[in-house]
Amino acid sequence: MTLAEEYCLSEYEQLGLLRGTEDIYIVRNIIDGTICLKKKVPIEVPHIYECIESEGTLVVIEEYLPGKNLEEVLKERCFTEQEAVEVGIQLCKALMPLHSAKSPIICRDLKAENIMVNKNNHIKIVDFDISRVYQEGQNRDTKMMGTEGYAAPEQFGFCQTDARTDIYAIGVLLNYMVIHKFPVVEIAAGNLGVIIRRCTEMNPKDRFQNVSELEKALIQYQGRKKNVVSEVEIERKKSKKSFLPPGFRSGKLWKMLLAVVGYMFLAAISFEMEMSTAERALPLGMERLEQVIIFCTMLIFIAILFDYQGVCQSLPLLNRGKCWQKIVGYILAALILFVASAFVCATLEMLLL
Repeated sequence: MTLAEEYCLSEYEQLGLLRGTEDIYIVRNIIDGTICLKKKVPIEVPHIYECIESEGTLVVIEEYLPGKNLEEVLKERCFTEQEAVEVGIQLCKALMPLHSAKSPIICRDLKAENIMVNKNNHIKIVDFDISRVYQEGQNRDTKMMGTEGYAAPEQFGFCQTDARTDIYAIGVLLNYMVIHKFPVVEIAAGNLGVIIRRCTEMNPKDRFQNVSELEKALIQYQGRKKNVVSEVEIERKKSKKSFLPPGFRSGKLWKMLLAVVGYMFLAAISFEMEMSTAERALPLGMERLEQVIIFCTMLIFIAILFDYQGVCQSLPLLNRGKCWQKIVGYILAALILFVASAFVCATLEMLLL
């Protein structure tokens, strides 16, 4: 900080924290008494020199960033894995104060064109036009925004974007820097590919949950520690537990025993149902097939009820915050499944009998 900058800051008397915040202060200019706000932003964000009102608009004078954006650099060459990881670490550091703010700010459009790179591979993030403040309790964004290829699945309206949305974009960038392809086409091989794969999981619950976690994994990779892959793989194995059926994912014995009893009870109900009637007699094989269909229908409803593999994220009524909306959603799901199973059974009878 220069003497001039120190003097400029000394002109503002700190009055206290802004109510409800942790890092925004109310200050007063000791020369003219003007009340202002003081806050810190990451150095990786361009510096704003002046904000001037002119003819009903706000003119912003900000730092000019020499160099090229990442997209322009990548047209000339691919990054080495170490270079890509260094950029990823810088992005994590830049986003950390934004994500950890009292009202977290989500960038939502991290892409190669919005990252300036100088000759030393130091980066700054530009263009926060579609960034948003995370709103507690909101289930989805009001608008679907983002750049194709970089946008996480939740940006298409299924649920609210949060810090994990930017983590998805960092994973895409890492992959794009190294092999010039998006992860949906091909994921980089080796240890870095493991990290990228976790960043770009479809379900936000399976990604790194914050940029601190991702930064730690990248720093460990950068240092080429032997345990970097093993630690990430351990986390992935934990997430793979979610492929186990409801009741077995926690690994707790009493829950698994209860689940076994529950599944046996559903099987008993399904296979004790009489599919034949006095008016129509079904062959034993056909009756068994319909009983299997009924059992599978019950299993599907259990999967919905316990949000197996995040299935509720794609069902509008089931990812709402209000309890009554979820109850209506579960009732509708049960009715739809019942009608669908009845239709399948009727169709099979017409085709096979």
